[in-house]
Amino acid sequence: MEQWRKELYSDYLAHHGVMGMHWGIRRYQSYSTVPRGSGKGGKEIGEAKIAKQKAKKAKNQQKLAKQKSKRSYQRAMARHLKGKTPSTPMQKMAINKSTRAEMKIAKAENKIAKYNKQSSKQIYNELNSIVKGSKDPDDAFRDSEKVKAILVSKMSQPQKVKYKNAYDTLKSTFSDNEKYEILLEKKALEIGVKEAKEAGTYKKGDPPFWHVEDYHYDMAEDILRKSNKKLYQASEQYNNARYDIEDIARELVDSHLNQKYMNKSLTGGTYTMNQNIEYNLSNLYKPKK
Repeated sequence: MEQWRKELYSDYLAHHGVMGMHWGIRRYQSYSTVPRGSGKGGKEIGEAKIAKQKAKKAKNQQKLAKQKSKRSYQRAMARHLKGKTPSTPMQKMAINKSTRAEMKIAKAENKIAKYNKQSSKQIYNELNSIVKGSKDPDDAFRDSEKVKAILVSKMSQPQKVKYKNAYDTLKSTFSDNEKYEILLEKKALEIGVKEAKEAGTYKKGDPPFWHVEDYHYDMAEDILRKSNKKLYQASEQYNNARYDIEDIARELVDSHLNQKYMNKSLTGGTYTMNQNIEYNLSNLYKPKK
């Protein structure tokens, strides 16, 4: 080879492909050939790329078919509501399915309403018969052990457990709560009268409760929380137990009485069944004074 050719091609490298390479067939560029941290992944080329494109196209077609079916159903419902007949078999099928579903729902709702009405009437008559003819039906209902027994029998097992726990708490904290209420009243009166004297609004012979406001009870409660911690905690437990019982009473009323019988009063009574049941149950486990 001539000298000038050697000098010209001395640093030239030619690349003509790899083993197994064929015209028209490209290989997969794997993730491993892409530099880390570049944010790029591998890609399918050749036959794999075509298969991937076909799968994507099929997925899009499926999505469009679902949207078309949904639009067809919506158009059919719009025509149905306007009193027009469905124009396509798909619309007819959609209307038929919708109508059948609506009829099933309406039938189930009617059954539930009928059962609730019968059940409410039965419970109302059962409870009302216990105090019917009493001098004061409301008081007789609220203090009736028979009424309590019937209402307890309507409770679910978790409600009975919750009720029993509330009873135990009421029984153990009742006397301490009574002491706490007396102390709270005395302390609030003292604070109110003292404040009125300092402001010059207190006159000799004024009843102390004239000068007591709600915030005086809050101030008295803050003082007793620190000075009589035991009584304060007992009072908190007692009130929480009462709230639990009242919650159960409301749950029972909601689940066993419909609106008509819930707001109906007893024979000869003035309070609604709802009010009487809640009062009766909230005092079910209250210890007698």
